[in-house]
Amino acid sequence: RYVKLPAFGKAPSHPIMYNPSKIDSAKAARITAALLSLNDSPEGKEILSNVLNTPGLVETNAEDHLGSYGGLVQNVPGISTYFNDKYGIEN
Repeated sequence: RYVKLPAFGKAPSHPIMYNPSKIDSAKAARITAALLSLNDSPEGKEILSNVLNTPGLVETNAEDHLGSYGGLVQNVPGISTYFNDKYGIEN
């Protein structure tokens, strides 16, 4: 069965994430600041373009990042199986 998705804009770009059980909040804040500072110089922007294939980074959270896309992704055929097989996520 196919479910027609409403138009909801561009899919979000690829995030940079961390596991909070491996990196404490102070270290995560320092890493975030360092990555965001790449936006502030021509050299940093060149790194972002050449390494991450993006013109810039923005700090966000999962809910804001995914927006309306998050609630619709469950309708993508095969996505549940993909997440279960790759990450052990069943719901």
